[in-house]
Amino acid sequence: MSTCKCVKSKCLMLYCECYRQGITCNDDCVCIDCKNTKEHAGHSKKHDQAANNTRLVAESQSRLHQALKDSRRMVGSDKGNGCACKNSKCLKKYCICFNAEVECSVGRCKCSDCQNPRGAVSNQYSAATAAALCAVIEVPVIRNSDNTKCRCSKTNCLKLYCDCFRQDLTCNSTCDCIGCKNTEEDSGPTGARTRAKEDIMKTRPGVFQTPKKRSGGGCSCLRNKCLAKYCDCNSRGVGCDPKVCTCINCENMMKPLSEMPEKAFQQDDEEQTEVFIPDKVDRDCKIKGLQKFSHMINDFDEQRISNPAQKVNIAYLGRKSAAEAAKKVMDEELAVRVGLEVKIKLLEAQLGGKIKNENQALKNHRQKTNAVMCLEMEEPCRWNDTYKQLKEYVMKTGDLPPVPSACTTEVDRRLSIWVQEMKSLVYSKSERIINAPHRIEALESLGIEWILSSEDQWNKMFDSLAAYKRQHKTVRLPSFMQCRRSKDKDLSALRHWVDLQEQEVKSGAMAKRRDRLKKLQGLGLPLELTWEQEWEYRIVELLKFRSKYGHLVMSVSNHSDLDGFVSEILRRMKKGSSVKLTPEEMYDLRSKGLLDDLKKGPGRPSTAGNQLESMKLVPLERVKEVNYWAGMLEQLKAYQAEHNTLNFPQPKGQGNHGGGKYAHLRDWVEAQQKCYQVKTLEESRIIELSKLGLELDPWDDTFKKLKKFKREGGTARLPKEFKSKDDEHDEELTELCRWVQEQIRLYRRDELDAERKKKLRKLGVKLTKGNLGKMPWEESFEEMMEYYYTNKTCLPKRNGPLRQWVLELVDLIQNGYVSNKRQQIIDQAKIGPYLRPKEIFKSSTNSASNKKRKAASSDDGNDKKLKTADITTAV
Repeated sequence: MSTCKCVKSKCLMLYCECYRQGITCNDDCVCIDCKNTKEHAGHSKKHDQAANNTRLVAESQSRLHQALKDSRRMVGSDKGNGCACKNSKCLKKYCICFNAEVECSVGRCKCSDCQNPRGAVSNQYSAATAAALCAVIEVPVIRNSDNTKCRCSKTNCLKLYCDCFRQDLTCNSTCDCIGCKNTEEDSGPTGARTRAKEDIMKTRPGVFQTPKKRSGGGCSCLRNKCLAKYCDCNSRGVGCDPKVCTCINCENMMKPLSEMPEKAFQQDDEEQTEVFIPDKVDRDCKIKGLQKFSHMINDFDEQRISNPAQKVNIAYLGRKSAAEAAKKVMDEELAVRVGLEVKIKLLEAQLGGKIKNENQALKNHRQKTNAVMCLEMEEPCRWNDTYKQLKEYVMKTGDLPPVPSACTTEVDRRLSIWVQEMKSLVYSKSERIINAPHRIEALESLGIEWILSSEDQWNKMFDSLAAYKRQHKTVRLPSFMQCRRSKDKDLSALRHWVDLQEQEVKSGAMAKRRDRLKKLQGLGLPLELTWEQEWEYRIVELLKFRSKYGHLVMSVSNHSDLDGFVSEILRRMKKGSSVKLTPEEMYDLRSKGLLDDLKKGPGRPSTAGNQLESMKLVPLERVKEVNYWAGMLEQLKAYQAEHNTLNFPQPKGQGNHGGGKYAHLRDWVEAQQKCYQVKTLEESRIIELSKLGLELDPWDDTFKKLKKFKREGGTARLPKEFKSKDDEHDEELTELCRWVQEQIRLYRRDELDAERKKKLRKLGVKLTKGNLGKMPWEESFEEMMEYYYTNKTCLPKRNGPLRQWVLELVDLIQNGYVSNKRQQIIDQAKIGPYLRPKEIFKSSTNSASNKKRKAASSDDGNDKKLKTADITTAV
């Protein structure tokens, strides 16, 4: 017998066991203030309604349970106890089938979303399931006026969020509403309740025909068509039920049973039941009633016929071997998968730990760096003192000091000069200020605006113009006076900048910066260069194209701008053209050998035959130029064969070969090198000169000499002028010193290429201003050690700065004039024994004796050859 222990519900709620079963409480119940008794049974409408509801629910549940059992009989009877997994997909060991290494079958298992590797239950339903579920009687929606209660205080109970008015019921004595007009007195033809209902039904006709959503019920969406995540039904992944939901224009409506997936659930307090029906019925089979048995493959795990025929026995054996092979493969795959998952988890854990450590290290580094920078700003130094004076000036006056000429006191003038110096350092990207970002930030906090380079300033204004176009859909700016009247400084500056670009286009200065012109044209500005402005630039492009390819036949896809220029030239050269080329332009084309190439090259298909035909008629000037070049090349070959070098003596110093005799050849070689540098030297000529071994780029030739000197002399840091203590004068070393100093000057003017900077720094040349003086002792010692590690001796072979420094160091060590600090460095490097005079000059004498020995051996060999030759002749 059921007993209850209700305390606050008066045994009138469904979680009371007696009330839910439709019986009254008895003497065994320990409930408090119970009203579920026989005395209250006849007087309580709630009790009678609850009993009726309980009866309807019990009948519908029993009929639904019976329908599900009938549908299961279609498949087959139960075969023992199976699993009933809901969330694990039958992949955990607490699944009975997975732990026993058997498949899940339809007859015994009640699992959902099964993925058992041994065999999974199908998740779809057939039409038989839908037909079985159609017979299920749904629980009717129970509407009761007595269990509805409202607490309206300001709406007079005439709005839809009033529970009573929403269900088309009048308020009763149990309601706690104030100023209520949802009463029977106001329900007349002209009553307030009637008028409110008519107004609401004009926009929502069926609002009073469906019950209001209760907790755990449907949704009441108005505008989102039940497609948003805050819709109760959509968030639960179910369709809207028209019997529960009160939504409008719903597009998430529940599908009928005929369109639902063939899967049905009946969930009560005890268990959850799934119904599975065999699918994939072969409806096109010619033999009536014959079906495929693919849904029973996982159940067919034993030999069902004791004495099978030969064919069946062969089939049994084949299936057995296939099952064993499949089991083996599945086991291997499962083992590999488990191993990979373990490795992935381990790697993810290691990666997560490393990322965490890295982030922590970076955080600590930033904190320490910030602390160091803050402490550096407090240290007493000249920069910090000047910054504090500037800060006090800004706090006092509210602005930065004016230009030096406008300052009234000497202190203000010095501050203004200091500010201008900081701006120049930032503009030139000096290491004095770039390596101290905290100082830059401190100056910016005072309101200092840095000077931008011309390229950065241009890009900044271009970005402003692009932003203006995105905002106003046009690049046409107001007039300059309108911009000034608007008092918008940025707009006025932008208008002034656009005017400057137009002036550069009109003057022709923009022809040198065609990248900027293309950007402005792409943005929509109507800027075009004139024919005269483009002429010089395009002629140079044509010369480069001809020197590279040997003709002027170009494709439109790769050289569209140049092809358009050539087409315009040809159009102006026609007889009936209204615009013709000027005499100066015709002379320019003729003198540079482009006229005939333009006539024969473009306008025809770019085939080999046409190119050969266009090369038949060559201008006379072109022939002369080619013949002259070939003659100079032959003279250069003869000079190389005679002197075994391509280096010419200087004009001032008449050397062994005579400076004036080969002056024209030297000038011709320099002209070819200049043409190579500006990329106007033809490819065929580059190949011919390279075969002779001529260095077309003098910089590379000198760099190779410097590289060779470092290999022999131990250093590439050469002074302005090297004065040897010996009487010997090394002309090549003097030229290298001058060349290195020239590269340093080019670097200080920002005229040295980035690639050349990289090569010089890699070789060991210091390009900064601080390294122009005398080389520090420690750096010379490092170069000596590097030479020692390479050549096993401290004294360089070739005379130079490092060799002279090593000899001075040996002399100082011998006389005891080395300081304790430097002596300690020498001892730590363990190089002291190799800096003794005997050891130093022993290595040099050994190298000299080796050279003499090689020379003597070569002479002896020559004498032996001569003797053998004399003997053979005598014989």
